[in-house]
Amino acid sequence: MKNQIACSLVLLFVFGSMLAGCTTAISPPPVGIETEKEVSLPLTAEKVWYRTEKVRLLGLAYEESGSITVSENSVEFTHEKGKIKIPRESIQKVVWGKLSPDITNDWVIVHYTESGKGAVAAFKGAPFSGGGKESKIYSAILHIMKAK
Repeated sequence: MKNQIACSLVLLFVFGSMLAGCTTAISPPPVGIETEKEVSLPLTAEKVWYRTEKVRLLGLAYEESGSITVSENSVEFTHEKGKIKIPRESIQKVVWGKLSPDITNDWVIVHYTESGKGAVAAFKGAPFSGGGKESKIYSAILHIMKAK
């Protein structure tokens, strides 16, 4: 009986999450977090999490961990398995908020085009490794978007 109840609760959670969809909650930085007034590029931050909209419902909140560099021309994320490069011209918008199904963490979410299709890359300072780099990353990406 207890197993049936536990299974039912898990299924209810999964079904509810599917109904909610994998969308972003567009919002300014969380209360008490200021964007950086002065931005010095290139900005490099180590121990950063990366994910897309396709992260699994159960498991880690991120897909890769590595370093991010924001320069005048691009956002580059380097990790153990390779590199993701987002040219400045392809960035459509950047928001700071939740990215489903992760309801705990706030991410710097970059919406961009890749091969003519919309794509999403989200970044967050790894919380247990010094974290707290989001305001610098967010501010740097906003800075290069304004330079378009």
